[in-house]
Amino acid sequence: MEVLILPFGNTGSLRRAFERLGATVRTTLDPEATRSCPHLVVPGVGHFGAYMRRLRENNLEAAILDRIAQNKPTLAICAGMQALTEGSDEAPDVPGLGVLPVRCERITPQGRAAFGWTRVTGADINDYAYFVHAYAAMLDQEFERGGSQRNTEREQEMKAALQSRAMSSESTTTTLAPEISESKPLRAALRPSAFIQSQHTTCTASHDGATTFLAAWRNGPILATQFHPEKSANFGAALLKAWLTQTTTTRYSELKTRNSRLTSRIIACLDVNAGALVKGEQFVDLVSHGDPAEAAERYQRQGADEIVILDIGATHENRAVMLDTITAVADRLAIPLTAGGGVRTLEDADALFDAGADRITLNSAAVADPGLITRIADRYGSQAVVCAIDAKRHGETHIVYTRGGRRPTGLDAPAWARAAVAHGAGEIMLTSMDRDGSRQGYDEKLIRSVSEAVVAPVIASGGYGRDEHAVRAINAGADAVLLAGCLHRAETTIADVKAALASAGIEVRPC
Repeated sequence: MEVLILPFGNTGSLRRAFERLGATVRTTLDPEATRSCPHLVVPGVGHFGAYMRRLRENNLEAAILDRIAQNKPTLAICAGMQALTEGSDEAPDVPGLGVLPVRCERITPQGRAAFGWTRVTGADINDYAYFVHAYAAMLDQEFERGGSQRNTEREQEMKAALQSRAMSSESTTTTLAPEISESKPLRAALRPSAFIQSQHTTCTASHDGATTFLAAWRNGPILATQFHPEKSANFGAALLKAWLTQTTTTRYSELKTRNSRLTSRIIACLDVNAGALVKGEQFVDLVSHGDPAEAAERYQRQGADEIVILDIGATHENRAVMLDTITAVADRLAIPLTAGGGVRTLEDADALFDAGADRITLNSAAVADPGLITRIADRYGSQAVVCAIDAKRHGETHIVYTRGGRRPTGLDAPAWARAAVAHGAGEIMLTSMDRDGSRQGYDEKLIRSVSEAVVAPVIASGGYGRDEHAVRAINAGADAVLLAGCLHRAETTIADVKAALASAGIEVRPC
């Protein structure tokens, strides 16, 4: 089976996910290939207006709409799903493709994205999917009823106009005919009443227990998901397989979630040096703990929500990150992978994404050149950029250190976190150098000061000693906790930490 993926954003994880299912994967921006390929994936991240502009600049709008009207297998993910709507408040004057008669609205505070796992339930499932977004399609009552009150005559006319368009090379490189592209761009053509009323299924979700949005939509071989199935572990793999093979099961077609919340995340961290997994105390006295790829796979099986891999010697040794190590880890994962260490340029970030990272961390280079955060975020989206802050207590404040904790910068940690988010960082990974490896607990004062300074999610790192420490870190304002040495030394398990959080009333994704 052949799968064509449009090269919008970082597509490495998607490629790996489909290759695990036995598919042949290629990428292209060719409109005719987009129109005619057996299976098309329309992924994407970033700003709605920029995304739609790129679709139209590459003459892909008509090709995507043609194949949907012809009911060819098409999967739209994240920004790709939002492109199928009528538009978004993120770019109010930019029309979407109009396949779904809904609009996208902001579901998070300004400047913050929703990161993490939210429950998805149905007739025979009770699982979690991985989301990274700030806007989502909001349902209206008419859409939930199936759109039966819409003007079906105009819909049939629009569909006929679309399907009768010439399929010549000239038509594949021009915009839609005026009678279709003006007014309501193809929304009716692609959703006649039968298309919506009796055949489609929806999945709704909520990250705060109150605001409900459209998390997935399916009509036959056309599937759209706001979440990332390629990063949603076994549930996501089953969904991709069902779409690829067109298996009709309740697991695939009856997905609903309401009154759920984003879970607090447990992240397994792999510090690597010279290709080996290592861990020390307060950034020194490193001890080897084996192969990082084997450890990553083990922690995924144990229930880790994400994996972070950091080449801790790359910056200090002034060398590039070891890409083969990143690839070896990525090849074994179906959950998000964040990688960092030695990223100095946009090209370094490109290489990490190509090697298999879903997100990258910036530390020393971001302090030296905050514009690097913006350049990477502009290309891959802010959700792909994590600002790593190593901070050490100086009196009543915490000062940022760079170059593997070797160089003080004089920057106040909360102030630098706020500046990093303003430059485009989507998340802060906050390490207390004083607590790192100490087993004394996370620095709650540091967590609280940074989480109150920024709207972005904060990952607490450094100091785990017992399960209660993770609970205290979350209650101090962290959205996720990082575990490293305690896992490598088998002092605790991810299941034990999650059990402690759940007992404290903190929602987690079960192991």
